[in-house]
Formats: sequence, C-alpha cells, structure tokens
Amino acid sequence: MPGTKKTRPPKSRTDNLVREVKNLMADDLISTIYRERIRAARTRRFDLNAVAKASSIIITHCSA
Repeated sequence: MPGTKKTRPPKSRTDNLVREVKNLMADDLISTIYRERIRAARTRRFDLNAVAKASSIIITHCSA
C-alpha cells in the first residue's frame, strides 16, 4: 500500500550468531578460502606472458 512503511524485524539471535562466527573465522571462511586459494589455482586460469616485441605464440591443445 502506498504510504505504508515496511519495518524490518528486529535482529534475531541467529543473525547475531552468524555475525559472530564470521568475525571469529575472518580469513578462514569457506567463501574466502575458495576465492583466494581454490579459484586462484583453477586450471582455466591462464596468463599469457608474451614479451613486448613481435613474436609468435603457439597454443597447443591436447585431448586425453
């Protein structure tokens, strides 16, 4: 309805516990570990460190 303001329910005990766990775990959270360690080492990640001068780069694909 227009003119009615939605109010948020008060923070629950669960919300407080989640916040506390996140604060305690900090860098050991699963999402942080995945982002910084696992995703960084994925096989699809690549860097093409080609030199600035004109040179040819050969990309080979192997199928097992």
